[in-house]
This record gives sequence, structure tokens and C-alpha cells, in this order.
Amino acid sequence: MERGPDTRYCRELHGRKCGGRYYSRCRKFTILKGGIIAYSNEIKESLLGVNHETLETHGAVSEETVIEMVKGAMKSMNSDCAVATSGIAGPTGGTPDKPVGTIWIAAGCKDKVITLKLEGDEGRNKNIANATQNALQLLRKLFQNEENEQ
Repeated sequence: MERGPDTRYCRELHGRKCGGRYYSRCRKFTILKGGIIAYSNEIKESLLGVNHETLETHGAVSEETVIEMVKGAMKSMNSDCAVATSGIAGPTGGTPDKPVGTIWIAAGCKDKVITLKLEGDEGRNKNIANATQNALQLLRKLFQNEENEQ
């Protein structure tokens, strides 16, 4: 069986959605060994190594936080790759600075991390579906870049 890099998945927005979808689409080529659902900042800090200062300065829903989540997931789970999302799916929880539908996604493989910010509230289920699809697309983009560099 052909296998690519092993992948860890760390997610705040909706724990099962992306990991399960990733596994069902990619199980022939990669290994999904586990994931961390890090809703609380305490878990982000203790399990993923997100700096307290990052959370205080930028908030949980930020590019800086998802980058640290991805790096922490790769380190703590000894993984080649990881995906992280943090966002406000709704229907409540938004602020003027970060309204419902604001979602940050990061995907990382080895030393490379790419990010994407989603904006716009399409309802909780659609927000989660959009985040899931985009997280998988970012990871796919990284896998394609890895293959092209070999």
C-alpha cells in the first residue's frame, strides 16, 4: 500500500468532521493516527504548546494561533503533517472584530505551514462544512508541493 506522510489533525471548530472526512478520502495514501479537539485555551497551551501570550494578544481565532497549533500537533504527536482550525461557527459567539463565520485554518508539513482565513456566516453547518473542505484542500496542496519537490 502506498503511503504519504503521516498526518495529525488538531481542530477546535468541529472535532470529528474534518478528521473523519480526511480519513474516508485519503486512507489509501496516508495515515491518520489521531487528533486533538482543543476547544479550551488550556488544551491549546498544554497539549499543543500554543503560547499564552499568543492567545492573549491575538486570541484563539487567529492566524498566529493556528500556526502554533499545527506546529504543536506535529511536535507533540511526532508527525510529518498536521491541520488546525480555529473559528466561530455560530450561531453565537461572534464579536465585531471576529464575527460568526470567521475561521482560521493552517496546514503544515515538516517546516512548511500555510494558512487561510474564511469569512462570512452561512449558518453553523455550512460554516463547518466550508472549513472542513478548505482544511482538506490546504493539506492536499501541501502534499502536492511535497511530491513536486521530491
